[in-house]
Amino acid sequence: MATVRTTWGWRRGVGAPARRLKVTYLRGPGVGAPDTMPKQMDCADLGMDCGFKASGETTEEVVQKAAAHAQDVHGLEATPELAAKVQSVVREI
Repeated sequence: MATVRTTWGWRRGVGAPARRLKVTYLRGPGVGAPDTMPKQMDCADLGMDCGFKASGETTEEVVQKAAAHAQDVHGLEATPELAAKVQSVVREI
C-alpha cells in the first residue's frame, strides 16, 4: 500500500539563494503505475466452501486461473456470467 511521506528539501535556483521547502510524495508499491498492482480473489467470496485463492498481475490472469479452478474442482462451466462474478470479487493486494 502506498504511503504519504513528507520531508524537507532544498531548492536551488540559478543566481538565487537556496530555499528550504516541504516536499510531500507518495511512496510504495504501485505508485505511478496503478495497473501493475497484484490482484487476488478468494473462492469463498463467491459463496463456495473452498480455500482456493487466485492471484496474478492482471484481472484477466486472475479470472483465467479462477475459471480453470472452477472447472477442475467444482465442475462448473467457464461462462461469461462466471467471469463477471469473478471480476466482481477481484481486489488489489
